[in-house]
Amino acid sequence: MSRGGILATLLPAGVEVCETTGDVPESVLFRAEAAAVTKAVPKRRAEYAAVRHCARTALGRLGVPPVPILSGPDRAPRWPPGIIGALTHCEGYRAAAVARPGGSAHRAPARPEAPDGTGQSDRSNGRGGTVGRGPVSLGIDAEVRAPLPKGIADLVTAGEELRMLARLGAAAPASGTDSCPVWDRVLFSAKESIFKTWHPLMRAWLDFTECELTLEVDEAGTAGTFAGRLLVPGPVVDGERVEVVAGRWAVTRTHILTAAWV
Repeated sequence: MSRGGILATLLPAGVEVCETTGDVPESVLFRAEAAAVTKAVPKRRAEYAAVRHCARTALGRLGVPPVPILSGPDRAPRWPPGIIGALTHCEGYRAAAVARPGGSAHRAPARPEAPDGTGQSDRSNGRGGTVGRGPVSLGIDAEVRAPLPKGIADLVTAGEELRMLARLGAAAPASGTDSCPVWDRVLFSAKESIFKTWHPLMRAWLDFTECELTLEVDEAGTAGTFAGRLLVPGPVVDGERVEVVAGRWAVTRTHILTAAWV
């Protein structure tokens, strides 16, 4: 178990991260958790146990005693009162990120004005950021560093995203580079993190095509930032509607990691 590694560097201060590349004994599960995956295949049970062990480890650093972390009908984890968080797992990687929320949030009004897509900040809202408070919701995602299956990129992109992926691919390092980004998978992962950020605030699904992403790349070409412009009405945080959910991404030799928050 690691305190967070690269994933922790993608998130704002105050977020506790725990990650692992292996499994843990299923005995770490609470009885109610074990019952929830009784009929699952061994691989699913192993992932379930490892990611919840990560979550309890991270929660412990916030002073939260061990508790079961069950899933609701929407499959989202139910966090203890006063906690926000997210889980992720894929082949060879499991992680949890948790924090105590800052600010206040509620769903968007039924008929808000149309978003104009302007504004971008590392605090992930549409008005230039919320300096001085922690996130009110966050999302993380990990993916194996491999291209999306054929045809999937067409289903998960919106607006100018396919052209952006083509431009990034043309400017990327040689494909043999150990940490060369796989751009369609970076985009997919970033949208997964955005969805995990969106869902606790809206209690509704966000389709891949309801968010248009812009990816920025650092000088090394293996990390950067992203901003997802919501194409549907977003949540209201601190009295203002979120129009952009932003975050950070990084690529390792084996995985793509992303994190988003508002």
